[in-house]
Amino acid sequence: MNVKDSPKRPLLSRWPAAFIAAVLIGTTALVLYVEASVSKLKQVLPVEVLRQERDVVFMIDDLAALQQAIREARGQSSVERRQAIIDRIDLVERRVRDLTEAYSFSNQVGIASMHATLKPVAADLKLWLIDGVQGLAPDSDVVLDLAAERVSAARQQITSQFGEANASALTMLQEEASGLERFRGALILVVIVVASLTSVLVAFIFRERRSEMAAAAAQQRLRESIESLAGGFALFDANEKLVLCNRRYGDLYAGVRDMLVPGMRFEELITAAGQSGNFPEANDNAEAWVRKQLQHFRNPGRPFEIELRDGTWFRVAERRTANGGFVVISTNITELRRRESELRSIGEELRHKNVLLDAALDNMAQGLAMFDVNQRMIICNQRFLDIYNLPVGMAQPGTELAEILEYTAKMETLSPEHARTLRHRRLATAASLEETTMQDFLSNGRVISVMHRPMPGGGSLATYDDVTGSYSAERQLRIAKEEAELASRAKSDFLANVSHELRTPLNAIIGFSEIIKNQMFGPMGNPRYREYAIDIHDSGTHLLSLINDILDLSKIEAGKFELHEEAIDLEAATKSCFRIMRDRAEEAGVVLQHRFPGRLPRIKADPRAVKQILLNLLSNAVKFTDPGGRVLVYANINQEGALVMHIEDTGIGIAEADIAKAMAPFGQVDSSLSRKYEGTGLGLSLTRHLVDLHEGELTLESIMGQGTQVSITFPRHRIMAVPIPFEPRRIAGTSASA
Repeated sequence: MNVKDSPKRPLLSRWPAAFIAAVLIGTTALVLYVEASVSKLKQVLPVEVLRQERDVVFMIDDLAALQQAIREARGQSSVERRQAIIDRIDLVERRVRDLTEAYSFSNQVGIASMHATLKPVAADLKLWLIDGVQGLAPDSDVVLDLAAERVSAARQQITSQFGEANASALTMLQEEASGLERFRGALILVVIVVASLTSVLVAFIFRERRSEMAAAAAQQRLRESIESLAGGFALFDANEKLVLCNRRYGDLYAGVRDMLVPGMRFEELITAAGQSGNFPEANDNAEAWVRKQLQHFRNPGRPFEIELRDGTWFRVAERRTANGGFVVISTNITELRRRESELRSIGEELRHKNVLLDAALDNMAQGLAMFDVNQRMIICNQRFLDIYNLPVGMAQPGTELAEILEYTAKMETLSPEHARTLRHRRLATAASLEETTMQDFLSNGRVISVMHRPMPGGGSLATYDDVTGSYSAERQLRIAKEEAELASRAKSDFLANVSHELRTPLNAIIGFSEIIKNQMFGPMGNPRYREYAIDIHDSGTHLLSLINDILDLSKIEAGKFELHEEAIDLEAATKSCFRIMRDRAEEAGVVLQHRFPGRLPRIKADPRAVKQILLNLLSNAVKFTDPGGRVLVYANINQEGALVMHIEDTGIGIAEADIAKAMAPFGQVDSSLSRKYEGTGLGLSLTRHLVDLHEGELTLESIMGQGTQVSITFPRHRIMAVPIPFEPRRIAGTSASA
């Protein structure tokens, strides 16, 4: 910061050398009288004056503190500004009141004149800070400048009054010294005069020193206050000459910063700045730019912005002071301009995205419409208008959904009752807080699927999809499904009737062939007849088994198969099935084995169905196991508490890709090995259905050439007693003792 320096006056240059010589001679001649003179002067020296001087100095410091409070108010809020200054004014008033009360009968330091000076100053300052000045706001910088100037003038006046009062005090000392002159005589008078003059000189030097120190302190506080400002600050007098400025103001004129010295004219500064090349706007026409800046300066108006060569931006505010001077405040707004540029870029990006969004909406295959919480249109696409043949005016934001529905009802020529029903339903759906789907059947035969989705904060988003084709296809599929179900039931009924009609003659064939086979009425003459009877009996039995499987499967598919549940001992059921399969296993050379825990719980199931499940699985295991192989049946309780029954063989196995085919009705694995085995392919399919009826699960695991394991899981709720967990070692492809 640059501050104009105060001129220093030489204190001793005004005194003639003769006077100094006379003082030295007189002092030497009257050295004998010094002791008596000093004692008398100590009695005469007005100690009260010195005490009053101290109090007045304190008051001057309070005025300096008031100036500081006014300067600091610029960086505070309006309420804080006024309160801080008013508090300081109240302090000055109390100081004057205290001095007046303390020295009511003694006015050596001019208390009365000081009171007369400061009382109207305090009243004006409070009035300005409450009501403002000539339309200016109380917290404006101009009012604050005016207040600071008023305080500064009052301070100068008080200081002057203090000096005058001090001279009066010295006069009193002179009067006291005259008494000594009468007492000591003419010679002593010389000593007194010398002493008096010396005292005046000392007092003068002391006063000047205190004034300089106070001024220096005030200047330092002013420097610190101005330098602490966030922006640049400069003060010009009425002649457009620089009084003071801070370093941040120099940032605006970095190219000519050296010119910022007190006394420099603004026109000189701005002319040099225009020629410095630091202002891009001035490069084309420096003179025009200088005239423009001078116009801004001399006729302060709204703040303006200016750019430097390095891209730095400043906002400059200029205003006049009460004494005709100028205050200039510059603020670095580079970061603000950068953010404004970013916001403009974001705005452009948003506009571009809106264009893309509009394009996306207009090219959607579905219609789309968004409504606010009051069921007024926010946005819609062209597809929505095309679906309902709506005019373009219906797409305007603010169009009510009720108006759209009314227009649609007229276009569809709906009856008033139908239109009201449709309107009520659609408005209720749009206001619903749950996702809702409905269908509109238009008069032109089109079917529109309407999905309403509630939006956070209210309102809804509706999509409109022309599902005429899919609706027709779905309807055809539904009809085809119903026809297929009817055909399936007809098939099941046919198979059940045919199977029933076939079982009666088959039972007769089986019975008569068994009589002939056993030669119950005597031996047959030719042994071949007995072989034929055995073949007839086996074929009839096989055919009856096939018919029973078909009948059971048809009942299951028709939902007519009924379970007759009771408590079943799986171990006993397994042993019973082993006895039935013993002959077939022995013929095939396959060993049947079972392993159950000592306390296997009973299950709630249909005994006939469980027996059929075991026989089908054992039959398949024996059928597809080569001689010398084995079939193992065991059970355990899994971690979920369900009972699992395993049928494990060492047969030919099934490829993983063929397992699903083997589980299907009439499904058979077509391989080089499977052709030599008889079967209808109903066993596994029927078994799976029977397991499903018991809420169980059938799984099949197999390895080609090593064997197959079928597991049947009965759910926990079908177990009749608490089991003891048992997990035997899995046996596959190895022998196990019974």
